[in-house]
Amino acid sequence: MKITAYAKYGCKIFSRYKLMCAIIIIQLTAVLCALNIAIGNYNSRNMLYVPFEDILSKDGLFMFYDDLRFDENSNDLSEPVLGNDIFYEMFGKLQGDVGYTEVYRYFSNEPYSVLALPDEIYNALSMPLSKGSYSGAVVTCNSNIAVGDTVNVGNTKLKISGLLTENTYIPSLQKCSLEMKVSDLYDEYNSENDRQPVVIAAYSTVKDEALVPNTMKFLYYNSPPTDEERAYNDEIIHSGDGMFVPLSEINERSKTYVNDNLKKIFPVAVCVGIIAMLGTICCVSIITVLCLKTHAVLYLCGASLKDCIAVNTAMIAMIGIISAALLLIAMKIIDLTGQTEKLGAVILRNNVLFSVMMYAFMILISVIMIIAIFSHRKPKQMLMEEK
Repeated sequence: MKITAYAKYGCKIFSRYKLMCAIIIIQLTAVLCALNIAIGNYNSRNMLYVPFEDILSKDGLFMFYDDLRFDENSNDLSEPVLGNDIFYEMFGKLQGDVGYTEVYRYFSNEPYSVLALPDEIYNALSMPLSKGSYSGAVVTCNSNIAVGDTVNVGNTKLKISGLLTENTYIPSLQKCSLEMKVSDLYDEYNSENDRQPVVIAAYSTVKDEALVPNTMKFLYYNSPPTDEERAYNDEIIHSGDGMFVPLSEINERSKTYVNDNLKKIFPVAVCVGIIAMLGTICCVSIITVLCLKTHAVLYLCGASLKDCIAVNTAMIAMIGIISAALLLIAMKIIDLTGQTEKLGAVILRNNVLFSVMMYAFMILISVIMIIAIFSHRKPKQMLMEEK
């Protein structure tokens, strides 16, 4: 028998037992839709963690000093002078292989502000975009700036390549507390907030003198220090007034924050998934037993047991295809109605991979059950049973 014949007879079995097939489809679609939202919720938190994962895994501090000194000759006392910033003075005294990471800002009379991130952080950003990509700079949605436009950052012209969604996060590094986690490194940004539009770019694409470094910074060791270096550096670092939060503590709380919902949902998801699979297997088994007469007829027409198994597999594949199509439609409707943002879900490639694996597993288990049923029935036995 050819593949077209398998599909033809598979469709006949599907139409004959369409109610039971519909139950399987609805069950699978509903379960996978719920599980995808749960994974999307994990994605929304993990996307905040990933850009800072390497830094938070280092031995160091997230810190800022209260007593920034300012240029007495400057009319703008809100702008620290880089050479007089106490942080840089402190950093120059440290011993060992130390480093720091900071973000830069640009403020002007333009109707937008600019946030320049270290390249390794910017390249790891994955906040959803309504248009474009992260190949250049991206901008919040509450502006008249469109993809392809150019904005000025001092003497630098920056091309906009992406537009962030209505509800998003901006890695601002403007909050610091002893109980902070990775979400505190961001500001929530949505259309209801009366905020100035923000352009986000990689520092290497800007590098303009108009950029002002943020006062909160990551300070860390690139390689393990000696006990003497650590003791000396700790004394230097804590000689000024400010706040100092160990990166290890932020990292631990961040991992808990990312995995918390998943740990709560996972046991329920596994139970629901198992129930759904058992329901599917039972329905497939019942359909297979009920349509033995069809297979007996096929055998009389020259079909082999392998052909009979292939026909039932075609029917299962049809159920999977219809369910997958309905799942795509359901997820698209949820996304278009803004429910994914309200549910805190971000749909990424792992959602697609998970869904494909679940459908493949469902088809595989169903085929195994079909083979098990047919393996206990010889062709003559099937004919005898259906007389």
